[in-house]
Amino acid sequence: MRLFRIALACAALALAGCSATVTPLPPITGNPTADSVAWDKFTQADLAHAEADAKASGDVIAEPCYPAIADMLQSLPVNQAQQCTGADCPVTGVATLFQQARDVYNPLRGGIPAGLVVGCGPLASQLRMDLLQLLAKLAAGTAVGVLSGGIAVTPMLVQ
Repeated sequence: MRLFRIALACAALALAGCSATVTPLPPITGNPTADSVAWDKFTQADLAHAEADAKASGDVIAEPCYPAIADMLQSLPVNQAQQCTGADCPVTGVATLFQQARDVYNPLRGGIPAGLVVGCGPLASQLRMDLLQLLAKLAAGTAVGVLSGGIAVTPMLVQ
């Protein structure tokens, strides 16, 4: 699970410099149920767009990961319980929010769901290797830079 979080964070950092237009995040209204539904719709649309992009660019490693994440999110008890809208939704307070957080966490206690491992395993492995290679280059550049007075650090990072 920790490796998956690291891989996602690295992917987000790698993509942070892209010049694509980013859809604004849904506003937080103060109604936890409505906010949760809005964020769920935003996340599902984002995952569908990422899957379409991976498919269009021929990224066979990342393509199966996005629907696996979407399926896992939809299978969480919180998402199944919050399909109501308007006056049909129950009151949501601190106790309900606490329980909903536990509802999300409890299925993950046993480890990463199998569908996510199968769908995202190759992508996580590739990101891990990319991160290790970057760290190795940074370590080698730093070591050479220290020995040569800082001259070799820049060429190592430019590669």
